[in-house]
Amino acid sequence: MPPRKVKKSLQDLIHRHADLTLEIAFIEAVLETSNENFAHHDGLEPKSLVVTSDGRRVPESVVAACIDEIRASLLAPRIKELDKLKKVKI
Repeated sequence: MPPRKVKKSLQDLIHRHADLTLEIAFIEAVLETSNENFAHHDGLEPKSLVVTSDGRRVPESVVAACIDEIRASLLAPRIKELDKLKKVKI
């Protein structure tokens, strides 16, 4: 059975758009801060290191993979949903 289309009010769409915009801005800021501080740039060492509670350095490959995962699992779906909302005809 195909999923039912649910009608939403204009107010619901506006609120969701605003929420998504805020969430996207925050996630982008977190990603940018993480990338600036914990990843290599132009061959330079990261500004900060991530260290485990027992003192081991977290490899940059792990940091980069986590940043990519956050981008894919948190940011991309919100951007996709926001793009869909922008195409809704009223």
